[in-house]
Amino acid sequence: MPATITTGEVHTMAQLIAELEAIASEALAELEDAQADANRATELAGHLEVTHASLTALDLDTDTLAAVGALSDAVDARRAAAEARAAAAELAASQATDTAQGVRARHQLMAEAHAATPHAADKAFYAEV
Repeated sequence: MPATITTGEVHTMAQLIAELEAIASEALAELEDAQADANRATELAGHLEVTHASLTALDLDTDTLAAVGALSDAVDARRAAAEARAAAAELAASQATDTAQGVRARHQLMAEAHAATPHAADKAFYAEV
């Protein structure tokens, strides 16, 4: 999944909204990828668990069982990492989406208030209050 390349520099509200929406879009794509990876890792761990149980039931030698057990440990670590990545991606996607929506809503209210004010004074007028 290639990242959208931007400078991140913002000079207008339109640029801010576009930047936040791009970040949210990338975060949602990352979430989808991370969830798929976690599903694959969980499936692999389950298959290896069945394999280890089957070999144990066959009373295979301890070296083989130990080797498959060590592989299980590595696969379990991968699964845990994939689940952590998916959880972090879910948080980032949620925050990115909420941020974009919140900024849009707040600034829409400000734009409406400014448009409804017949003659708004320059902001500098209020600087000493």
